[in-house]
Amino acid sequence: MNALSAENYFSAGEQFLNAGNYEDAIAQFQKVCELTTDPALLSSAQRSLILAYEKSGNFEEAIRLCQQLQTQGNLQDQVWAIQQLNQLNQVQNLSNVTGFVTDTPTESSPPQQELMSETPQGNTTDSIETKTLLSPDSEIKWQNAPKAETWKPLKPLSLNPLWRRIFLSLITFFCLLDASLKLFMEATNMLLVELPSLSPIQIFYRDPTWALTIVTIIIFLASPWLLAACLKFFYHCRIFRLYKLTTAYPESSKFLQTYCRTSKIPFPELGILPSNAPLIFSYRQFSDNVKIILSEGLLNQVSDEELKTLLAGEVAVTRYLPSLFFTGAIAFLQIPYLLYFQISLWGERFYQWLPKRSPRFIPRWIWRDIPPLVRNSSAIYCNFFYLAYSLWKLPLNWLFQIQHSYRDYLSVSLTGNPNAKVRALIKIAEGMKEEIEAQQQTPFVIESFNPLFPVSYRQGIHFGTLSQYFSLEKILNWEGSQELRHHLNWFHSHPLLSDRAWNLLKLAKAYKLPLELDIEPPTPSEKDFGKRLQKLLRAYGTFPIFQASLYMGITLGIFLRLTLWIVGFISSQFDIFALAWFTDARTFLSACILFIFSLSLILWTNHYFPNLKISSANNNPLLFQWLTTINHPQEVYSLRINGQLFGRSGVSNWLGQDLILKTETGTIFLHTASRLGMIGNLLPNFPRPNQFIQQPVIVSGW
Repeated sequence: MNALSAENYFSAGEQFLNAGNYEDAIAQFQKVCELTTDPALLSSAQRSLILAYEKSGNFEEAIRLCQQLQTQGNLQDQVWAIQQLNQLNQVQNLSNVTGFVTDTPTESSPPQQELMSETPQGNTTDSIETKTLLSPDSEIKWQNAPKAETWKPLKPLSLNPLWRRIFLSLITFFCLLDASLKLFMEATNMLLVELPSLSPIQIFYRDPTWALTIVTIIIFLASPWLLAACLKFFYHCRIFRLYKLTTAYPESSKFLQTYCRTSKIPFPELGILPSNAPLIFSYRQFSDNVKIILSEGLLNQVSDEELKTLLAGEVAVTRYLPSLFFTGAIAFLQIPYLLYFQISLWGERFYQWLPKRSPRFIPRWIWRDIPPLVRNSSAIYCNFFYLAYSLWKLPLNWLFQIQHSYRDYLSVSLTGNPNAKVRALIKIAEGMKEEIEAQQQTPFVIESFNPLFPVSYRQGIHFGTLSQYFSLEKILNWEGSQELRHHLNWFHSHPLLSDRAWNLLKLAKAYKLPLELDIEPPTPSEKDFGKRLQKLLRAYGTFPIFQASLYMGITLGIFLRLTLWIVGFISSQFDIFALAWFTDARTFLSACILFIFSLSLILWTNHYFPNLKISSANNNPLLFQWLTTINHPQEVYSLRINGQLFGRSGVSNWLGQDLILKTETGTIFLHTASRLGMIGNLLPNFPRPNQFIQQPVIVSGW
């Protein structure tokens, strides 16, 4: 009786183990070890129990059982335990540092294979239901709702919100650029003073504001040449002839020619990128001329009328909006990004080119440090420029975000086809995901010009994952129902797809057209200033850690600075000189904001990143369901997910800027940091998750 029940427990344990339910598997294998007297079954149960503990992340218990099996088991068990113990020690060290574990399948012993065939019939239904649930429908069935046969151009939108956003964005960008440059110059000279035999750079002691102003203006004026050279030499952009567009897309070609002729503007120059991702963007050249860049993937994935709406948005921006600001902003961002791109590329190539053995004329003890020095130096420099690109892009995202709403409105006004514009946006999102998964990394051209694309590539990954399992209406309704979605989207370069789709479909209703999608109105933004302020105060409890700390640093920092100044002013009136110095301590008072910001980061860390406690429900969950369950970043859950790790290899990914987890139920971007934060990612010989690129992994985190 005990033997039969032990075999049943073992069969159930194997089924739980294969299904990823490690807690129940552990319980079943423990019962087998208590009940069985069969040495073969006991050996298999002990090995499976160790594997279950390892899969669940309980490395300490797995190591303890391996050590026990190494001393008490038979000879085969001892050899297996020694090998498994070495692997566990290595995996535990990597997991403690990076949070990533390689998911290496382990062969089962013969008794396991025999007992697995005796799986009880009562549990087969769950596996069939799970398999059916995880079978995505990759095809979207479009209604192909028509366009308006006759329509009147829409009422022109006020440009005041755009001009306010341009002014605020550019002023913030220049202040951030100036402050970061001054910090770099000051830190460089401080380091040079401390180092022996080196002297500080004298020009770094001067105020760079006026010189930086002149350089910024020059870059904005020269932005068309800079972008043309960048696209030609680094991304292999070619001229796209009009006859090719006319042959494949006659309606789009006819629209461009008619619009330019009636508007009396030059016909736009066309370029094409050799990319399978659906890309389209434009930039201002001179006078009223514009250059529109398409990709091969876009021409293969959208229809003629959909391409027409995209082209209409590009040419309309040049005529109706101050597109020179968009062109200058994206051109300025290309400078640090190209330095990151090229230094990482040539640094890796030079490192691979260097011989592994030292040349005859160089001593071995000198040569052994040269290849790592080359690679580490290129890594530090290229990721330094990537940090600059990411930092300077933040205020410019406010500028890029608002222009997409104007672009959608103008494209409908010119074509009368909002339904086609909705289809185009969703197809671009789907195509972005497919191309990134096919390349197994984010191509450089997609990241560098992302602010100008109709849809962000990160939106494409998330939307493309959900669209395999949910209808488009359900995804857009869920996103639009989030009350705080606009606050969480502050620092992003694109507006939310749900808001854009609703605005376009609202125009379709105005034209009395059948709707491509039947979605509910998104939760509107508060128009009353008092209610908006109350909502902002409530939104503080939902911000990501960076936004929450920045919010706290600005509000409480200004309050603390004002309080100390008032204390100093009152003290000076009553001749309390011990506190009167607060009124003149500008540097000290300015540091209050940074102090509160840093303190907030420290205090919020434990809330955002609590101790990992993985339950059975959070162990390799259905990813697409989790993406629609969590409403805001402060809903923190500990997860463990199995999948394939994608991303850039080598020094270009030292900061973990391109880590993508491809699972059976979806694809997501990962955010990682070392135990020392971003600084630890820049240190040489520091464990990084990009060493697991293109491998099956088990990721633990929040």
